Amino acid sequence: MKILLVAFACHPEWGSESSVGWKMACQLGQRHQVHVLTHLENRDGVEKSDLDSQTRKNLSFSFVGATFRNHPNRWIARLQSWWEYLRWLRVASREVPLLCRNHAFDLVHHLTLTTWRIPPIQTPHGMPLIWGPLGGTAGYPWGRIRGFMSLHSALLEGVRNILNSVLPWNPILKKGCRRAAVILGVNEESSRWLKKLAGKKTTIIQLSAAFFTESQIREFKALSASRRQEDPLRAFAGGSLIGSKGVGFALRALRIAKDQGVIIPYTVASHGPEKAFLEKMAKDLGLQDQVTFHPGYQGPAYRQALRDHSIYLLPSFREGSAITILEAMLSGQVPVVVKASTQGEIVTSHCGFAAEGKSAEDLVQRLADALVFLATHPLEKEALGRAAHERVASHYHAQRFLEKLDQAYATAVGQRSAPT
Repeated sequence: MKILLVAFACHPEWGSESSVGWKMACQLGQRHQVHVLTHLENRDGVEKSDLDSQTRKNLSFSFVGATFRNHPNRWIARLQSWWEYLRWLRVASREVPLLCRNHAFDLVHHLTLTTWRIPPIQTPHGMPLIWGPLGGTAGYPWGRIRGFMSLHSALLEGVRNILNSVLPWNPILKKGCRRAAVILGVNEESSRWLKKLAGKKTTIIQLSAAFFTESQIREFKALSASRRQEDPLRAFAGGSLIGSKGVGFALRALRIAKDQGVIIPYTVASHGPEKAFLEKMAKDLGLQDQVTFHPGYQGPAYRQALRDHSIYLLPSFREGSAITILEAMLSGQVPVVVKASTQGEIVTSHCGFAAEGKSAEDLVQRLADALVFLATHPLEKEALGRAAHERVASHYHAQRFLEKLDQAYATAVGQRSAPT
């Protein structure tokens, strides 16, 4: 197939959305002819990238938009990124018809950013549109905001919950969703939400944006195999440090475990607006010598950090593709999470702990119980770590991802050719 991949974020060296865009382009380039429409900021990274000859032969790029500098304040920078995305979409929408005329694409796949709140790009009449994978449908439970995050994070989560309730009534958003032949949802929760939003004519297919190649799976398995039973028990967390990640719940669970004689060092390898609030919480709980706030690891240092920790402790309440959790599980870490959003669907009792609770205090206690169990049952911990690796290796293999994506493409193209 000839595919136009619309990916605002697509860079080989940057994480998050940029990593998703780049990995998607490279994987598709192994079996399709792909032209990527992306932001001008990505040009240098793309042109310096090291691709195999087959993928490079099938990949081409167009760069549009204007350069910009991120604001040093993280909250302002986040709003800025949305504004830049909207500006870029207007420019890219003018570019799409020209590219479609020049390249005779079979379909347009609008990939990033992975949010349903902004309608997908305009495409020429009759051109099948795939949109997603999309997430961001989960809300933060109102009753668990107070005391577990800073005031500005609580306000953000409150506004986000309200937007989740109001935006589905937006006729422009509904119309945009219904332009897509197929919408991809990152998890069951998102797929159900998107089905209500898009209506009956749009096909919804569940497909996470996270996947791993065979070589990556082997690399992570080697990390798991190098971990020894006598190694000290350590917990790890990664990803952007925002209120919804639930690190406040993790800290209180560590305090309960400590009161029971179980002291587990905890590394929060992240940065974000919640850091000062959580550092103060750790100090108030008497955990300042037990908890390390690290700015984040890169490359080989990140792999070593995954190897040096055997528990992934992140009670997040909403995740998209949950790539950091999946990487930790692939490295043999036992996940201790909350049964919510993507992580609640990934983690089963066979490979970790997805805690549930009727109240915030009950939830903290369940997390603490999981930590104490892992500290006192080393053989079971080893078995859970192996099962965590196998679950991700089998369910998130790149080959499986591409097969499901090809099914989505065939569905979209089939809808165009079918009689109305």
